[in-house]
Amino acid sequence: MNQEAQGIGCALAGAVLWGCSGSFSQFLFSAYGFSGLGLTAVRMTTSGLLFLAVIIALRRHVLSDIWHDAPARRQVALFGGAGLFLNQLTYLMTIAYTNAGTATVMQSFSIPLIMVVVCLMRHRRPAPREIIALACAVASIFLISTGGNPAVLALPLTGFAWGMANAGATAFYNMYPRALFARYGSFTVTGLGMCVGGAASLLAWSAMGLTFSATNGAMGAPIALPSLDGPGIAALAGVIVLGTCFAFWLYLRGIALVGSMKASMLGAAEPVAATVLSAIWLGTTFSATDWIGLALMVGTILISSMPRKA
Repeated sequence: MNQEAQGIGCALAGAVLWGCSGSFSQFLFSAYGFSGLGLTAVRMTTSGLLFLAVIIALRRHVLSDIWHDAPARRQVALFGGAGLFLNQLTYLMTIAYTNAGTATVMQSFSIPLIMVVVCLMRHRRPAPREIIALACAVASIFLISTGGNPAVLALPLTGFAWGMANAGATAFYNMYPRALFARYGSFTVTGLGMCVGGAASLLAWSAMGLTFSATNGAMGAPIALPSLDGPGIAALAGVIVLGTCFAFWLYLRGIALVGSMKASMLGAAEPVAATVLSAIWLGTTFSATDWIGLALMVGTILISSMPRKA
C-alpha cells in the first residue's frame, strides 16, 4: 500500500472511530449521567497513560530525545494543551451555549480555515476538486447535524465565539504537529500530547468542581465518577481505547501521510459514522436528509481520494 492510500485509510478509520465514540458517549451521558468535561478528563487522561506505557516500553529512546530537546518539549506541550485539550473544551462549551448540531457545524469551519492557510503557505489557489470536496463535506455535516433545518442552528454571540474558537483549535491541532511527526513519529507525539491534554482536562474538571463546591458551600470537589455496570464499563473502554487512543493516532497518522487539508475533509466522515452506529445500536432512524448527507460524504471521500495530478 502506498503512502497516499495508507494516509487516506488512517484518516478515514480515525474519523469512523470518533463517530463510534460519539455513540458510546451518548450512551454514557444518558444512561449513567456522565458530564461532558468529566468524560473528557477521563478519556484523555487514561488514553495519555496508555500511550505513555507503550512509549516507555517500545519507544523510550524517542521519549528521551524529546525530553532533551527543549523546543520539542514546548511544541508537544502546545500541541497537547492548545490543540487537543482546547479542541475538546471549546467543543463542549459550544454545545453548552448552542446545541450538539450547531457545535458540529461550527467545528466544520476548520476545514475551509485549513484550506485557506495551506493555500496561503503554498502560494496557490485551491484546486476546483478541493473546493467541490469542501462544499460536499460542509453540506454533509450540515444535513446530518441539523436534519437540513436551519432553525436548529442556535447562534447566540457567546456560542458563536466558542464555536469559532473550536474551529480554530481543530485547525491548529490538524496543522501544527506535522514537523514533530516527521522528526519523532506520530505515535509518540500523539501520546505525549494526549498526556498534556489529560493533565489540562483534569485541572479544568477539578476547577469546575471547586467552583460548584464554593457555590454550594460544600467541602471537596464533586468530581466523582458515576457507578458503572458491565455495559457502562464496555462503553467507557470503547470511548478510551477506540474513540480516543486509536482514533486520534490513526487520524493524526493520516495527517502525517497526506496532509492536513485532505485529512480534515476525510475527518468530516465522523458525523456519518456516528449516525450509522446510532441507527444500528441505539435504534435511531435514518431520515431523507441523513441519506443525502451520507451520499455527499461518500462524494467527499471519493474526490479527496483522487490522486494528485503530477
